[in-house]
Amino acid sequence: MSDAIRRVFLSYSAEDVQEVERLDLELRRRGVPLWRDRTELLKGRPAEEEIEKAADQSAGFAFYLTSHAVRSEWVREKERGHALQNFARKKGFGIVPIFREDLKTLVTDFQRLGTGRPGTDYDIGRFNGYTMDLARIGRGELAPEIAAAAETVLLSLLETLREGAPAGDRLRIGLATRRGPGLHGLPLHLLLDWTVDYEPLGQVPDAAAFDRDLAPALRSLANAIRSWPGLALQLVPKCHLSMALAVGFALRRTFSADLEVVEILTGEAWAGPAVPRPPAPDLWTLKTRNPPKGSSPSSTVVVTVGISRPIARTVVGFLRSSGLAYGRRLDFEPRPAPSTTVLQGRDPDAAQRMAVAVREAIVAAQSRIGQGEVHLFFAGPPAFAVLLGQQLANVGMIQTYEWLDSVSRYQPAFQLRSS
Repeated sequence: MSDAIRRVFLSYSAEDVQEVERLDLELRRRGVPLWRDRTELLKGRPAEEEIEKAADQSAGFAFYLTSHAVRSEWVREKERGHALQNFARKKGFGIVPIFREDLKTLVTDFQRLGTGRPGTDYDIGRFNGYTMDLARIGRGELAPEIAAAAETVLLSLLETLREGAPAGDRLRIGLATRRGPGLHGLPLHLLLDWTVDYEPLGQVPDAAAFDRDLAPALRSLANAIRSWPGLALQLVPKCHLSMALAVGFALRRTFSADLEVVEILTGEAWAGPAVPRPPAPDLWTLKTRNPPKGSSPSSTVVVTVGISRPIARTVVGFLRSSGLAYGRRLDFEPRPAPSTTVLQGRDPDAAQRMAVAVREAIVAAQSRIGQGEVHLFFAGPPAFAVLLGQQLANVGMIQTYEWLDSVSRYQPAFQLRSS
């Protein structure tokens, strides 16, 4: 394997690759780190050697079972054999069969075609898995069935991780929208991978794409980890700011526990306790702006947070060109001045206390003009964006924006809603 993440081995027949690609995407969106032959095999290495190594080191197995897969000796014998070996020697090791066709027929054929000892070794139906609703698929509703199968695999993986977790350990989750080696080598448990959703370069998921594809996956992950009592989280973001905000927002809404965020460039860990620390307004320079004269009344609050660089002037240009009306504009810059190093070397609580101060300023503005939309523009480390998202669960709908270098302009991304 190419890094320190233990992955779920996805076993399937090449004849089902189109549907497996969709399952692959839904698993990655939910944080399940995957090993697949088409994406993980190293060039120049014998395929069988790499597959056996991946199978032995896997954190679990998911079988996409169709009549094609049952007839595949590689799936039925070799990969099934590796899965059973792991199951026998690792407590709580998860094997998840996903039955794409008639369950009884697939189980019978799996046993009938087995070349080794018949009986329980081939009784794949004894493992908790997911049986797809064929009537629903016949109505053209394959997508929700694949999403439900992905959630079953996620729950199995979390159970495996919980069985093997030492007391006091954190669940370490990487957040990715950018390719590259940034998260490789880190001992992560889950990898929330939205890279495909932010590609090609310059693409940012809009509100419709987020609501359709990403928000359900994020809720699935948040609800799954909520069932782990006493769990603490460590998040390692290498991602766009909109994703970091969304993850912090979702976890605060559904998971009231301590978390820790690692700034990947420096390795510093910042605290995000479930009970927020007192705000630190003294660490900000805040300028409150009224709307231009003659503007229509509005309950919208525009918030600019320029940590790594000043952005207020650029945002003003965007507001003028877009015609966005607002009732208050809050411009935040850290003291003494914006810088890529401004948060380094502070107390681990400082970043969250700064996020709390932003939230309180928003709430104060809304008490004067009403609780409308919040339009959030940000330049700074993704780790801080997670902590800021954690604090914004009760300020109404939040429209996020991303700066696109390709067009030198802000672009609306998705919306975060409290309901």
